[in-house]
Amino acid sequence: IENQKLKNHTKNVTILTFYVIFFMTTSLSSQISGLSNFIYAPEYGTFDNIDEKGDVSIQVATGALNNINFPSLRASYGVYKNFIIGANFFSFGSRDPVLNGQRTEAFIFSGDVGIFKKIDFGGERKVKLHSTLSYGQGKVNRTFTNFAGNVRLGIQRYSLIGGGMMHLNKKISIGLGLTGKLFNYSNRGAVGEVSGEELDDFGRIIELSPSFLIDLNTRLEFGDEIGKLFFNWDFALRNFQDDSISGFLAQDVIHIGFNVIINEAINKIKIKRNEKFK
Repeated sequence: IENQKLKNHTKNVTILTFYVIFFMTTSLSSQISGLSNFIYAPEYGTFDNIDEKGDVSIQVATGALNNINFPSLRASYGVYKNFIIGANFFSFGSRDPVLNGQRTEAFIFSGDVGIFKKIDFGGERKVKLHSTLSYGQGKVNRTFTNFAGNVRLGIQRYSLIGGGMMHLNKKISIGLGLTGKLFNYSNRGAVGEVSGEELDDFGRIIELSPSFLIDLNTRLEFGDEIGKLFFNWDFALRNFQDDSISGFLAQDVIHIGFNVIINEAINKIKIKRNEKFK
């Protein structure tokens, strides 16, 4: 009983630590970003904890830019040995309370196919490498509350994602990945009162599209084979190459979330239930 209490206490402390780190770092990120109102932010990669055919992984994450929290979701499935399919919903938002009450919200729906390979170093240490192809569509909506106007852009993007996770032991893993994107913005139109300067900036973004972008993804995970808490710090290594729109482009984003292997969780519940009724 005492050992179980200690385990529960350790788990609660770990979860609390994650959230303290998250709110401290996102608050710092907002202060560094100043009053920027972003239309682009790095995504958090595809670090799936799938080990074999039939595994179903669900990842739920939240990030923050300029004091707006935004959710993201990933689901993936081990279709065959070393082969994965996945679906993603990635969103982000930001706001500028000073400049005309600007608020920006964006999302991307995407699907992907990928392969992975496990390398065992003996004991509990192993590395899992992955490579993924993805296509997604979405939109950006910027609202000017003081002027009752908004601008809308469409998003289309192709991605090649590569990286790996190193499992240091049964509880702790670290990950590193690169995401190359062919990223395109298309014109969806403007409604209401929008300044000419804003329209010129959005026009410049469309002129620069499509552009090749690169994100760096870093991850730290705590947990077991069923579920893990994760902390991501994701960076834009290569963004749209124009200083005049740099204020629209987030250079880094912090995500915190959890990853659950659904079939493993169901199996554990069944085992616990069977033990209870023995």
